Amino acid sequence: MNEQLRAFLKSIGVDIEGANSFTPGENEEQSDLVKFAKSAISPADLAVSGDISASRASQFIDLIEKENSFLSKTTVIPMESLKSEYDVWDMANGVLVRVAEGSEPTATQKKNIENNGRVLDAKPMQLFADVLRATIINNQNRPNLTSWLDQKFATKFGNELVYLGFTGENDTYSPANFKNLNKGWITLAKEVSGVNKSTYAADDAMVKRLEALVDNADDNMGDDAKILIHRKDFLKYCIEIGTSTNTASLITQAAAEGFGGYGFEITNNMPSGSYMLTPTKNLVTGIAQKIYRSREWHSRKRAIEYTFDIYADYDIAVPKLVSFVSQAQ
Repeated sequence: MNEQLRAFLKSIGVDIEGANSFTPGENEEQSDLVKFAKSAISPADLAVSGDISASRASQFIDLIEKENSFLSKTTVIPMESLKSEYDVWDMANGVLVRVAEGSEPTATQKKNIENNGRVLDAKPMQLFADVLRATIINNQNRPNLTSWLDQKFATKFGNELVYLGFTGENDTYSPANFKNLNKGWITLAKEVSGVNKSTYAADDAMVKRLEALVDNADDNMGDDAKILIHRKDFLKYCIEIGTSTNTASLITQAAAEGFGGYGFEITNNMPSGSYMLTPTKNLVTGIAQKIYRSREWHSRKRAIEYTFDIYADYDIAVPKLVSFVSQAQ
């Protein structure tokens, strides 16, 4: 493509670099990787690092969400800064009022209709990954090699962010282990005021546990709410239904119908023995658009070392729209 055509396309807003990759200069990078695979350039030439642009970061965040089936059911917010406020008014109900022209809403009315914004405070975390030279060579003829790599990294980020959302216990990173990178949704459900919390006895049947979950739910809980449950607990519930009725077919029926009018969201990331009822869109993940990426060849490992720095946070948008049940201590 000549420079005149390139300049014209840019002037009318055509993204000639390709929108599928978040990496600046995708075409050039792909060319470098292919040349490297064919030994046309030196490994030392692959040392690239720096903050990626906000637009490319936004594309990468979208890709992270798209590549994870659970994350795509939740609310993912690209944060313009490390500490950002987001809106939750669209999840409220009963906000219609009647105010005469020339008048303002009363304090009571404003309490119902005001935008109860919440704040995300993103914490840093890193992903270190090695891409073997053999991987580059084996995939050198892919039409969009760097887009393919982007997808691999986005998939890994998505899986890790969901896992942390269910297992994260603290945001201090002390002691330094995965569960202390940030507080996830389960910890927030236990700690945040407004969440409807209840407990059950260790010998309570699954039906009784789920009854407590539904009975304790706010009256404004919508039909779109799901019961988040570990696969093993879901199996216990199905077997319990089938055994109590001597009808094996009811196991399938129980799985299809859900419980109390709410469907199941089955995930092994949910802690076994704990149950949450909420619209999945009520679970929020904030990812800052400040993303740093470095790439460098490591001769001894015969691999390209990638380092990503991202910042993320978790929240529950409307605490009252969460019912959480766990075993009594």
